[in-house]
Amino acid sequence: MDPGKDPSQTASAVSEANTICSTTWNTCATDELAHPANYAEPSERSASADPDPKELVLGDQIQEMLDTINEHMDEVTSIHNMSCQAAQLLAKTNESNSALEARTRTLRTQLIAIREKYPTIAKGKSSIHPRDPQPE
Repeated sequence: MDPGKDPSQTASAVSEANTICSTTWNTCATDELAHPANYAEPSERSASADPDPKELVLGDQIQEMLDTINEHMDEVTSIHNMSCQAAQLLAKTNESNSALEARTRTLRTQLIAIREKYPTIAKGKSSIHPRDPQPE
């Protein structure tokens, strides 16, 4: 809002601008509807009409863009599938690690019990001496 302007004048100017934009938009839309042949698909054009070279070039460019988009979509799909496979492998690896950790805890507990039950073996002081080999 301009400091020296009356607020009602500003509101009126904004309203008028909106009306002009709206009218211009409606005119463009009406023009497109009034001349559908200009915007028709190639298959809808009459066989006797020569295709506009600019439209052919534009059509080729659009087709190239669509082909590129399709290639990228194939790549995205492939990456998504690999990501899903990696997630499944990670889940299996986590399961295996959990199982190994549980087994390790069990073995540690058993080792502690054995050390408590057989302290001399645990310290490496066996009361059993190996027999000397007998000469023949």
